[in-house]
Amino acid sequence: MIAIKNKISDDDIERDTQALLEDEEFNQNKNEVFLYLENLRESGKTNMFGAASFIQDDFECSKSMSIRYLSEWMRNYKGENNDND
Repeated sequence: MIAIKNKISDDDIERDTQALLEDEEFNQNKNEVFLYLENLRESGKTNMFGAASFIQDDFECSKSMSIRYLSEWMRNYKGENNDND
């Protein structure tokens, strides 16, 4: 029988650690960013599909993190005219 060893590289560990840190950052700031996005939407300052750059600038986060916030907000958004309630 041939034994197969699981080889975990330093790169794998670093990627996993980075993902955990990003998840922690995301969860810590999620409510604040969602409130910010609602205020931004109400202001009419931008089309919400362009809001990621506002998040990135105002919360000093990466582009991928800002897109993650916006995507999650859009998935959970319930506007006044939402017929799915």
